[in-house]
Amino acid sequence: MAIQSAYSENPKTEAAVQDAFACLCEKLRGTPDLVIIAHGAVHTTEALAQAVKALPDGVRVFGGGACGGLMTEEQVLTGDAVLGMLGLRVPGLQVGIAAASQDQDMYATVQQTVQRALADVGRSGEIPDAVVFLSTPGSEETILTGLKDIFGPHVPFYGAGACSNLETLQSGIIGNSQVYERGLAVAVIFGDGLKSMSFHSGFVPSAHSGRVTALDGPRCILEIDGQPASTVYSNWYRAQFGAEFPHGDAMQDGLTLAPLGRSVGKLDHLELFALTAIADRTKEGGLRVLTDMAVGQDIRMMLGMRATMAARPARAINTAIDLQKFQRIDGALVAFCAFLARFLRDDLAAVHKNMCVSMMGRPFMLVFSCGEQGVMQNNQVVNGNLMVSAMVFGT
Repeated sequence: MAIQSAYSENPKTEAAVQDAFACLCEKLRGTPDLVIIAHGAVHTTEALAQAVKALPDGVRVFGGGACGGLMTEEQVLTGDAVLGMLGLRVPGLQVGIAAASQDQDMYATVQQTVQRALADVGRSGEIPDAVVFLSTPGSEETILTGLKDIFGPHVPFYGAGACSNLETLQSGIIGNSQVYERGLAVAVIFGDGLKSMSFHSGFVPSAHSGRVTALDGPRCILEIDGQPASTVYSNWYRAQFGAEFPHGDAMQDGLTLAPLGRSVGKLDHLELFALTAIADRTKEGGLRVLTDMAVGQDIRMMLGMRATMAARPARAINTAIDLQKFQRIDGALVAFCAFLARFLRDDLAAVHKNMCVSMMGRPFMLVFSCGEQGVMQNNQVVNGNLMVSAMVFGT
């Protein structure tokens, strides 16, 4: 099994792709079978399409936008010009890839894209050992529902919101020779025992909880326990921190520290939570959030600590290694919430150091993502924010 990473900070997309690919080939001493790309906002859909088509025939390509940066085992890379690659040449690993533009009927799009991905690897009608997907933020729950309806609840999922520009939702979704401004890319992986996945939050529940009693669409909470949601959360925030609930967007540090937790069941009597970031309050007293919610949903204010957040990607790697009992690790792909990366902007070197220790110096690519999807410890497949999704390859 051969896995390597490469990167470029050249703002000219064709040169960036060529330079990074050449570096991959040199490190791998040959051409990779699969290339995973993460890119900044400078690299437009049109430029990526031209650059990807210039790669050698037979190389499968999968990727999407990175929100503000990424990491490899070599260094932390930030800014809109970054372009990272993870190249894999793995005997026995079969990967089928397909992509599609974002559509009003995303459920049907998921069904069609999955069938094309299975056909791409010649395994139509079969159940893969894992599914990896990248998507423009906004339709994650529909995508997960579509995937679960096809494959059932027991196939491991690794998902990430791929977005290089939060304002325009520029995503640059890549599936082989297809590149879409907004869309979905799916990779179906066959090769049992070669990879392991984990999905972490690292936040702990506070004493403040309630139930969603009214919504204005799936991502705007109007009421908690029959009271205006903004008022209820403001009271929680003031009681917890002795400060006022900050105005503004979800990238604010105060909101990153105290997201909402959605109960997703228990594991050995321990309640598990998927996280929901608060984007802002509305004039009507509601809360705009970044995952779908439901009336009757039990929620709780969650609390994060800087040291725990900085260690979380490395702990996700350790969990994945332990789950598969790898004797050797060869590489990893990690989705790390861009909001956390911004909050930890002065501690990204510590995040990187922790990652390098857990990976034992092996190659990896950690991408700053806008939403993370994965399987909780009780096998619940969920969409979350402020979380870490990790896929580790090894033997």
